[in-house]
Amino acid sequence: MNIYLSPLNPVKFVQKTDEKSGELERSYIQQFIVGDVINICLLGDENTKATCIIEDKVLPFAPYISGKTHFYILPINTSTLPKGKILSFELEIYDSSTEEYATFESIDFIEIVEDCEELKKITYKGDSNINPFNTYFGYGLEYTLRLPVGFKSTSIQNRLSAETFRNQNQELKLLYSAPYETQTLIIGNGLGVPTWIATLINYIFCLSDVTINGEKYIRSEESVPEVVGGIEGYPLHVYNMSVEHIQGEYKVVYGDFNNDFNEDYRI
Repeated sequence: MNIYLSPLNPVKFVQKTDEKSGELERSYIQQFIVGDVINICLLGDENTKATCIIEDKVLPFAPYISGKTHFYILPINTSTLPKGKILSFELEIYDSSTEEYATFESIDFIEIVEDCEELKKITYKGDSNINPFNTYFGYGLEYTLRLPVGFKSTSIQNRLSAETFRNQNQELKLLYSAPYETQTLIIGNGLGVPTWIATLINYIFCLSDVTINGEKYIRSEESVPEVVGGIEGYPLHVYNMSVEHIQGEYKVVYGDFNNDFNEDYRI
């Protein structure tokens, strides 16, 4: 069966729950707020049929074709799900040409809550269906994730990008100078988040449009989520990542390598 679950899905699905060898058993409950739309994306072919089962609901995926790629999208409106109840999402995928079935389950439980101040809304999207994650972004489709994230005022750092030149008299000349600020994004509350959340955040900040509670942010340089402290054998962690607040538009462009094998791109 030729299927591929997008690594950008806000809910992680596995065919078998990972074993936590040598670690404490600690369940993580992923939360969304009533009214959020959870978009799930997968790739298949023209023979793929997919549904998501939540409690007694059977929700079908809708097909979208981009070029020769068959995407399947399921928007789950959390307003239709029971509130305050621990839920599990299960995907059932069927290939009508081979009559093969595949079943995936959410790696963590999901809970829909009325409101929660510490849960920040992270939305993310790309500007093309041709991207490193094979994820559909057509018709302005964006993905939503809720996480306990935030910034401390003490995490703001003044930075400078500058170029200088020293002439033959050893006089220093300023060619270019621009100040900017970075902030430390703290991912997870006191209980921490699982490793797959940190991986997802790392993927998300590769995209062209990322907002946290409506404010745009971009990864600062090559910063990645890094574990802060933690207890030996404890499977949940708090992560820090350096980001920059964007006061305008920014764009991430993907291309492919030219045939000359130089590290330049043909767009």
